[in-house]
Amino acid sequence: MSVTLPQSLPDHSRITRIAYLPVETPHPDVIAEFPAPVRMRAVRLSAEDDTYPSPSPALRARLTLLSIPVAEPDERVLESAREWVQQHAEPDAGLASRQPTQLLMFHGMHIFWGRGCAALLAAADRLPVAEQAFIEAAYFEGELYEIETLLNHDWPLLEQDIPCAFDFSARNLSRQPELRQRFGKVLQLQSRLSRILPYLEAPHAYPPTVASQIGERLRERMRVEYRIEWLDGQLEVFEQVYELCGDRSSNFVHARATNALEWVIILLLVVQILLMLFETLSVVEA
Repeated sequence: MSVTLPQSLPDHSRITRIAYLPVETPHPDVIAEFPAPVRMRAVRLSAEDDTYPSPSPALRARLTLLSIPVAEPDERVLESAREWVQQHAEPDAGLASRQPTQLLMFHGMHIFWGRGCAALLAAADRLPVAEQAFIEAAYFEGELYEIETLLNHDWPLLEQDIPCAFDFSARNLSRQPELRQRFGKVLQLQSRLSRILPYLEAPHAYPPTVASQIGERLRERMRVEYRIEWLDGQLEVFEQVYELCGDRSSNFVHARATNALEWVIILLLVVQILLMLFETLSVVEA
């Protein structure tokens, strides 16, 4: 879907498409950087990026901003901004329709947002601050949302794998690579969550700034604290199940190898006894 400016907006209104890239990836228009352990940067996409023959999908816009420099927007401008966000927002995973547009009002600024896009209305001198704050908040909330989505998709697989956490037999040996891969995925998701927690659980800044207050309000409206708590509980369940699966499979393989070794020893002893009997009988006959 092409993204265009709504009609009858104030002068100097603009649309900015944002992508998030690793800090090692060069780009000519970097607008924000997130320090370690995240080590990502936000870049402004241009028309050339749409046709750039890159093998990576990283240049796809993850956030589209409509910036409207207006100190006191009237109802017509507010409605245009809300409708624009409602039209261009992506539906949440598992939902056929888009979620209602969210609104945050703070010190004369209005921020409408949905999944993947936002409209920012503020005085011209405050608009860059609002943009920076929202670009940062959108990245970390987007990472949290991706972890939630990936984990939600894996619940049916977890329920399918739970029996292996209690009983592992020869018929399950072919599933060892799958179980190993899923356990690795859980650890990767835990690692991704740990990397963004310093921002998501950051205490209130003092002295407060406009940018820090916008970030705090956005985290509250996005229910970040509760979502982290839910994710922690879900990841713990996944980790326990696949850790048990790993223990059961390792114990089974070890026990089977031990049994095979015991049978080999028994057979060698039997062969040795037979040879001794044969030798004894040969001596007696002689």
